[in-house]
Amino acid sequence: MVTVTMEELGVNATDQQLRTMANLCALGNKGKIGSAKVLLEEDMYQILKATQKIV
Repeated sequence: MVTVTMEELGVNATDQQLRTMANLCALGNKGKIGSAKVLLEEDMYQILKATQKIV
């Protein structure tokens, strides 16, 4: 599996932008996504935040 950070893709989102992305994802999916593991908006935000920089 190839791991790419948002930074490597040229995306340098602010914390507020990450929250907006998570919010829009949640809104587009009736507040949650996933079936094996349901992801709520905060989960989506934490995933997006983690992709900022993978050490």
